[in-house]
Amino acid sequence: GAEETVTLARAQGDGRLRRLVTQYLPAEIQALRIGERYIVGFPAEIFVEYGLELKRRSGGSAFAVSLVNGEMQGYIVTPAAMAAGGYEAGNSLFHPEAGQHMVETALAGIAALA
Repeated sequence: GAEETVTLARAQGDGRLRRLVTQYLPAEIQALRIGERYIVGFPAEIFVEYGLELKRRSGGSAFAVSLVNGEMQGYIVTPAAMAAGGYEAGNSLFHPEAGQHMVETALAGIAALA
């Protein structure tokens, strides 16, 4: 973890960070239907709160899987985690609103498969 923090700090210092972020965008959210269940693949390490929200809003039929089809560096943190700070928030390249956007995109994918 410390190595990642140093790498991100150096990238911010020399201007590479913005280029690194843009190479991960747009992010691909995948949804797979198996019977009445859905597996949703996120290309990042999302906080559990987003996975639980996805499950709740899908009526318990969706399951979130992180780091699918690529790896977006850093974490997709909640607004509360960003406000509190700490390791994950310090290693997040994305705004906390990104997680909510990813959940909404996943739900749209599920709706398209329903």
